[in-house]
Amino acid sequence: MKKLKLPKKFCWRIEQTESGFSAYECKLPLYTTAVEMVDLLNHCYEAEALYFEREESEVALIAHQFIWDWRSFFNHYRILNARLFAKRIGINPALLSQYMSGNKVPSWRQQQKLVAGVKKIGEELSQFDFL
Repeated sequence: MKKLKLPKKFCWRIEQTESGFSAYECKLPLYTTAVEMVDLLNHCYEAEALYFEREESEVALIAHQFIWDWRSFFNHYRILNARLFAKRIGINPALLSQYMSGNKVPSWRQQQKLVAGVKKIGEELSQFDFL
């Protein structure tokens, strides 16, 4: 039996659920769930490997995009102070609040600011060692 051809990229949409998280691949019949985010990402690779009958190490070499809506992101990372985060990235705190509640969807430009802000915080935190 011939193996299915691997795509050039996987695109997963992530959603928060009552029991944790779920993810589905944008163009393929793949989905998975997990209680913790780190497990969810691992389950995505596992689902790909099973579907394409390949090793996880092989599908891990393919480009992956994980898309998470802002409402779920801020709900999961409640430790982020929305008002201070908005000020840091240069957007109106009330507007960020609307993104967080799902009442508004950020424009492409605002989306770029949000992503850059989150990544910058991650980069900064990854540089620290703690005693």
